Amino acid sequence: MLTVALLAARIPIAAVRYFDPDELEHSHAAWCVFKGLVPYRDFFEHHTPWYYYLLAPFFSLRWFAVDQSFDSARHFLLFARGSSLVLCALAVLLLVRVGFVSLGPGRRAGLLAGLLLAAQPVVIQKTMEIRPDVLALPFFIAGLWFLSRGLLEASDRRRLGWFAAGGLALGAAIMCTQKMLFVLPGAFTGLGLWALAGRPRWAPPRWAALLVVLAGVALPGLLTWGSFALHDGGGAFFRNNFLLNVKWRLRTGRNVLDTLATSWPVAVLAVVGALPTLRRLHRRAAPDHGDVLLLCTLAGLLAGIAVMPVPYRQYYLMPLAVACLLAAKGLVLLVDLAPRRAQAWLVAGAATVLLIWPVRDLKQSFAYQDPGQMNRLRYVLEHTAPDDPVMDGWLGTGVFRPHAFYYFFMHPELRAMVSKQEIDGYAKALETGKIRPALITLDRDLAGLGPRFVAFVRRNLVTRDGLFYRPTRAHPEATSTLVRFPACPPAGRPATPAAPAAFRAAIAGRWASCHYTFVGAEDIDALGTEGEGIEISPNGRYRHLMRDSAGRLTASPGVTSEGSVSYGMTPFGAVQTIFHSDLGQTLAAAPVLTTDPTLLIIRTPSADHRYVPADGR
Repeated sequence: MLTVALLAARIPIAAVRYFDPDELEHSHAAWCVFKGLVPYRDFFEHHTPWYYYLLAPFFSLRWFAVDQSFDSARHFLLFARGSSLVLCALAVLLLVRVGFVSLGPGRRAGLLAGLLLAAQPVVIQKTMEIRPDVLALPFFIAGLWFLSRGLLEASDRRRLGWFAAGGLALGAAIMCTQKMLFVLPGAFTGLGLWALAGRPRWAPPRWAALLVVLAGVALPGLLTWGSFALHDGGGAFFRNNFLLNVKWRLRTGRNVLDTLATSWPVAVLAVVGALPTLRRLHRRAAPDHGDVLLLCTLAGLLAGIAVMPVPYRQYYLMPLAVACLLAAKGLVLLVDLAPRRAQAWLVAGAATVLLIWPVRDLKQSFAYQDPGQMNRLRYVLEHTAPDDPVMDGWLGTGVFRPHAFYYFFMHPELRAMVSKQEIDGYAKALETGKIRPALITLDRDLAGLGPRFVAFVRRNLVTRDGLFYRPTRAHPEATSTLVRFPACPPAGRPATPAAPAAFRAAIAGRWASCHYTFVGAEDIDALGTEGEGIEISPNGRYRHLMRDSAGRLTASPGVTSEGSVSYGMTPFGAVQTIFHSDLGQTLAAAPVLTTDPTLLIIRTPSADHRYVPADGR
């Protein structure tokens, strides 16, 4: 009852929680498959494809005409989330079945394993989302179930059937996400120890069973690769899914501690559950081979997380499933130490304590909302046609529109993998007219493509809100006589404060760009992007300002800051500022202030950038 309640409690949350950009990425990939595009060949993806092909047929239903209306798009996203909840429930049910097979007699340990999995905050959050890991999870647990059942089978012929099913299930999981490859070293180590324990040691039936598992794992991948090869995508399939991911450049381990913060009780109980098997192995006694399989699989998954460049929280779904099995066994071992009449109360008490974290997480999840996200999606769908290409960095506003380039998204991790020539190709394609997006969502990630790209967008497209840019011919602003950059007045008397603190106070405020003949015809401002102005705060932050349709300087909606400013002194006694943008761009300069009139002049080796006060100072 507790397990069902935890699963049902996610339904109202799934309807209101904001959509992770990953969800929009995967939804777009599935929609592209529905439109007839081939992943890897026609658009970028670096996840194996089964999830997209299983999700794509649902776009054909009449009430999911996602590119025709906002309501249909939203309904599909909610439907896809509902399917993730169903897959999570299936994974919990399968884990209960594994517990029945591998955790000894009775149903108590299996039911506890299902409850523990449903109660993990990481599982709650990630299995609520639209992502291929949610489909891989039940395939993975089904593989454990089949293999555990095969280990108990006395008949060699029947064992081969269970092992074949287990191999196929693991192979299917790998075709949902290539991260499942980390299951194989541990799983085959556990099966290899079982084969070596046979009498005689090299008993042919046991090693034949391992070959059956290996064939089952390989078959889904070979068939999938062959299908892509027939459509000229075999090389791209292998390159994007495997070669690219092993070269991922950005690295972080921040999610390890975040996961342990809420899952440490399961980790402790899992150690308790593993101790009997480890003790038998240490004493060279005959262990339970089902437990050995679980331990080896868990060890392989944890080793995989250790070598992953960026182990996101969804990567922990598979090791948590195994850990919950061992934790349930550990909890039962501890409870069995108590008098029999107290055991039921101890189980209920332990389950209640373990529910503290999921109940708190479910309560907090209602606050994870972003009304602006759906408003942005509505704007795109209502202001572009179904065949209009849309460019987006990582907000996902073009989820149900054709992508303008090979890459649908361009977050920092991908930008680190893309060559400078490819990034320059984005700007060149726009400049030459090879690509003509109907709308560009200039979010922080797309702006990370660099000054050349951003300058072209802001010079040749128009915007009302600083986020959505459209070709000038499609907007009334195209006929506006507004002069973006007024002429600069002549420089007045030098009045640059000599002390950094005084200089910080003097330049704090809003400054409007004015037209000046830049050295080398550079037509971008000193902070790396073409803007109508900047606002420098006394707290050491700055942001760009844009002009609205009436010509007023205003900030982009939702943008509170775009970088930091530090102040110091140069070796020759001048005040120096260093502008460091949140996109990683840095500009060191010795600015000059003048009076009568007031001007802020920022000189760089290639340009002389000037600003006038925007507040009438």
